[in-house]
Amino acid sequence: MPSFRLAISDSSSRDSRSLQARIADYRRVLEDNVLEHGTAQDAASHSRWRALWICASQHTVSYLQAHLAAGRGEPSKAQLSPGALLSPGIGTFAQLAEALLVQADQRILPLSSLERRWVLGQLAKQALAEKKLVYFAPIAASTGFATQVEGLIVDLKRRDIWPEQFTKAARSVRERELGLLYARYQEHLIEHNLYDAEGRFWAAREALTNNANLATGLQLIHVDGFGDFTTAQHDILKLLTARCDSTHISLPLDSAASVQSPGDQSSRNDLFAKPLRTLALLRANLGQPEVDGTDHQTQNNTWETREHLLTNLFRDYAAVKPPSKQAIAGLRHIEIVAASSEQQEVEAIATRVKRLLQTGVLPADIVVCFRSLGDVSDRLRSVFADFSIPVQLETRRSLATAPAVRRLVLLLSLHTQDWAYRDLLRVIGDSGIVLTPQAVDKGADTFPKLRRTLERLIRSAQLPRGKRALLEQLSAWAKHEQAEEIAAGIVEPESSPTEQAVAVLRSLAELLETLPNRATPEQWIESCEALAQALGILQGKSGEDRAQSDWETLVAGLERLGNSWRRFDLLNAKVVKPEATKPADSTGWSLADFLSAVQYVASQSQRQETSSGDSGVLTTSAENVRHLHPRHLFLGGLGERSFPAPGQSDSLLSVGELDRLAASGRATSNAEQQHSSDEMLLFYQLVTRPAESLTLSYPALDAKAQPLEPSPYLADLRRAFGESEVPTTTLPLGSLADGEDATAPLSRSGGRRHAVSALLEGKPRPLVQLSGTSRGKRCGESILAALEMINSRSRREQFGMWEGLYTSDASKRQFAEQFGAQHFWSPSQLESYAACGFRFAGEHALKLEPLPELTLETDVRHRGSLLHEALATVHEQMLNAPSETLRVEIVERFIEVLEQIAASQQIYGLPGALREIQRRELANWGENLAGQTDNYQRMWNDFDVPPRPTHFEVRFGPGSRHADEQLESQLSSSEAYELVIPTAAGGSETIRFTGQIDRLDVGRIEGQEVFNVIDYKSSKSQKVDLSKLSAGTQLQLPIYALAAEELLMRESKALAWEAGYWSVQGAGFGKATAKGKHTPQLKMREEVDGNLEVTATWLQAKSQLVERITELIAGIRQADFPVFNDNKDCTKFCSLSTICRIAQIRSLDKQWPPPEESKIEETASTEGSGDAR
Repeated sequence: MPSFRLAISDSSSRDSRSLQARIADYRRVLEDNVLEHGTAQDAASHSRWRALWICASQHTVSYLQAHLAAGRGEPSKAQLSPGALLSPGIGTFAQLAEALLVQADQRILPLSSLERRWVLGQLAKQALAEKKLVYFAPIAASTGFATQVEGLIVDLKRRDIWPEQFTKAARSVRERELGLLYARYQEHLIEHNLYDAEGRFWAAREALTNNANLATGLQLIHVDGFGDFTTAQHDILKLLTARCDSTHISLPLDSAASVQSPGDQSSRNDLFAKPLRTLALLRANLGQPEVDGTDHQTQNNTWETREHLLTNLFRDYAAVKPPSKQAIAGLRHIEIVAASSEQQEVEAIATRVKRLLQTGVLPADIVVCFRSLGDVSDRLRSVFADFSIPVQLETRRSLATAPAVRRLVLLLSLHTQDWAYRDLLRVIGDSGIVLTPQAVDKGADTFPKLRRTLERLIRSAQLPRGKRALLEQLSAWAKHEQAEEIAAGIVEPESSPTEQAVAVLRSLAELLETLPNRATPEQWIESCEALAQALGILQGKSGEDRAQSDWETLVAGLERLGNSWRRFDLLNAKVVKPEATKPADSTGWSLADFLSAVQYVASQSQRQETSSGDSGVLTTSAENVRHLHPRHLFLGGLGERSFPAPGQSDSLLSVGELDRLAASGRATSNAEQQHSSDEMLLFYQLVTRPAESLTLSYPALDAKAQPLEPSPYLADLRRAFGESEVPTTTLPLGSLADGEDATAPLSRSGGRRHAVSALLEGKPRPLVQLSGTSRGKRCGESILAALEMINSRSRREQFGMWEGLYTSDASKRQFAEQFGAQHFWSPSQLESYAACGFRFAGEHALKLEPLPELTLETDVRHRGSLLHEALATVHEQMLNAPSETLRVEIVERFIEVLEQIAASQQIYGLPGALREIQRRELANWGENLAGQTDNYQRMWNDFDVPPRPTHFEVRFGPGSRHADEQLESQLSSSEAYELVIPTAAGGSETIRFTGQIDRLDVGRIEGQEVFNVIDYKSSKSQKVDLSKLSAGTQLQLPIYALAAEELLMRESKALAWEAGYWSVQGAGFGKATAKGKHTPQLKMREEVDGNLEVTATWLQAKSQLVERITELIAGIRQADFPVFNDNKDCTKFCSLSTICRIAQIRSLDKQWPPPEESKIEETASTEGSGDAR
């Protein structure tokens, strides 16, 4: 007669007498089977049907197999073979179901979760196309909807609700549409002989029901670690129990009394609500069990504190029993840690784990768990590596994070989107994609300079997308560069960087063109593997040693998806009308289809992670630990929002609706109460698991240092001990997890912190010890350099090497040579240095420049260039135009010239569109420009010949190879303007200047030829400011005036009359009065009693000019490039704002130039430091 026994022992440790007795019983059955069949080999094929041990987790399976293999328990009667011990007789419920289907010779195939979600997604899209979905129409095509439907079907199958039953009981449109999807999904499974994870139990139940010879001869069944069962699992247990001599089921219950008297309030029925419901169903199916009783005693009986928790946690406060002296003494084995942040919490856990390992505790005896590892896994991985703790991290990253997969998706997206700007930049910037075929075999890209060239060219082209247009644009630039070199006399010019870049992009284009337009999944996989091999994706970069494994995972997922696609395609073919024909190319996947498949598999699959092996500290989620029995348990993340975990809020149907749809039609407990009960039971099982120590932790502050409440379960745990205090450690904000005064740091970062702390106290020994190894030496040097830097930056009275002053002799020699006597200076260079030395060093000395960005904004420099070219051309054409027609003609000519310039420049894509916008914007300025010109002509009533535009784009000094010689005035000269300045030694030096003057207007007064220097500005207001001239930020016009008078116009002996800015959007050169006068910006000469005299302003300006230029050049040659700018808004427009520290400089109120004695002191303190700056 079959017997059913109930063991209330789920909360016991692995060393409990009851558990050891069950293992011994199981072993005896296996041994008897060996004796019966004569040999272990013969017995192996029968043992799985003599004894079964059904476990709730794979961890328990592994533990039992190890116990049996080690021969623990009573002495063996016979030698057990590995086949007898590691047979399916020990496994999870899912493994049992699989074994039953194999034994029954059921020819059905498993459907993975990945395939199930895909199939549901296709079914939803099909129903949507047939207009069968109304309520869910807005979201039916989304991946999230398929995931929600999957969750609903899982719940329905666990409750044994069949599609027919669901459809019949459906009341609303929402329920009927869900019933339709459920029914079609089940039809798909039946059509193709498939079963899903839940359906496997249905199939196993059916096999047992229909096959009386299946699983016969069973002597013993153990069912261990479960809190509840699905309906199908209940039925399987009923069928197996009827065929077995003895069935033992363990449940997490309070006591034997709770089994006999479930209404007893002292038995914590709210905590054990789920197992009590399970017990009621077991009674109904299997009859009244024989109860073994509560097993809370361990063999060594060393920790009564745990036993007190077992009987008092979550009990009403009035019913809590006072702890014994031994239980109170054992509280030292429990610790609650309140950390100031998530990072500090993980470090505190790592600190305590490390100390246990140092005392000889094995890593396998320690378990670290969180309610969920999702948000904390990367932090755990990083911190445990810092503490050199071996770890088994039971969490896997999404396959979408795998570098090889990301690169394939990127390349396919690039091809699909016709080389979209962002995608192309990502491809070019990823050194894991080897763009040069000759570098593939080396496993690394050997052309980083070529990548930089490619990025610069792509950014400069400013094309949102378009492979063909991009290659044409870059080819045109390459031809232009080649033509320039030939014009410069280079007979056989070498391949330019642009030509090399074009060759690389063409090679990439050819590789992508090998991809088919439409193909089967297998053909797509083959083509993409060839592409990945050609671009070095499967080799992986340094530190990416799982590229091949990731690729195999992706291929396996695509193959499964391909199988599902074929099945789904065949199913659809049966409903296609006979007269309907498919296009010839409709078979297979398109490129877009395959890209979607890759992205889907990547998002739904996980990487095969590597770990420290079985010897590492197990780090997992709380759900997995409820079936373990560690010696030491660390339960982290016990914040109010984490434990209990939030209930499911995205379910398509409520628990009440599911209950109504169930076969029984009866209502069960409230969903919120049920969830609360489940969370309480999980916490109860966790804290009563460890045999020796329990550490509970939570972050007490969030990222903004705002208080966070702990889990309410911690209060329940404290309440279980009455007035006895549970040891609690509060870690203050900013404190170290391993102690401020730690003399033996436990982590590498802790060692560094300790070395710095000791050094600041005048104890250099820890830093010396840290620097004792080759790796530590570099670290020690970095620490010393950082301390020196912080000390230097914090000194308010001076600037140093960390604020832009290059102090080494080598640096000074380098800059003195770079900007020496042979250097050609431009006024804008000196203005830049005067405004900000740091920016000058970046842009002019180090040649840093911002990368062009794809933006829908007008480029001010391009607009200015177009304006200068148009104005020069217009005035050149109208030199002899009569004054009375000038106002009308200038508008017409200006618009006409702008159109001619735009037509002559072949610019594609966004740059071309923006240039057209610029042209139209400038065309609108024509009328204003005509009025300014008319106003300008009325300023010179006292002149014999009013100044007229005469020379445009007048260059002095060597020209640029990229300059347009056709625009340059014949007055231009390759001779530089030379300015003599004094030297510090009392001598003099000639400084050479180069520049290009926008416009020179020549006139005559008192018989003397004079000229005006004009500089165009597109702003609305720009005036000469003598204070800026003195500061050095407005040197351009004075230098241009001197260069024009002393160099460019020396043959005509023309004299400088005025200089000023022409504000195109403002008042032009200024406003003329009714008497033909105006307020000059910078006046060099004036008419006094029929003679031309130099103005006092010009005399002062020239004196200040020489003095300031002397100071600026001396500063540059001394390598003084301070981070200092008087403009408080400088960071809003400076391209180097992200790398300068002007905010810190201003916070310390530092001034440049500093007091002379402070500068001398700083120079002396850094002399001989060996700094290469």
